[in-house]
Amino acid sequence: MSKLDDVLISNDPAHKIEIYLDCGVYWKQVNPQLPATLHDIYLQYPNAVMIYVIVDGFMSGVIYRCGNYGDGEWQQYAVTQGMA
Repeated sequence: MSKLDDVLISNDPAHKIEIYLDCGVYWKQVNPQLPATLHDIYLQYPNAVMIYVIVDGFMSGVIYRCGNYGDGEWQQYAVTQGMA
């Protein structure tokens, strides 16, 4: 298991959650039932080429990505700050 598998993704008033599947030729936005861990999200979409989980807060956020380094292997892809 990845050290990020237990990261809990949940809906709350301070964060907007977006989850996308990279299906090879196109991206598809999905809406799994939250709260869920990153591992739970992977288990729901094991056939996706890659999974992106975007946790966007008002002044900061984080993007997680799964599939770049093997099946079920999560990485913290980016940290964001400030308003776009």
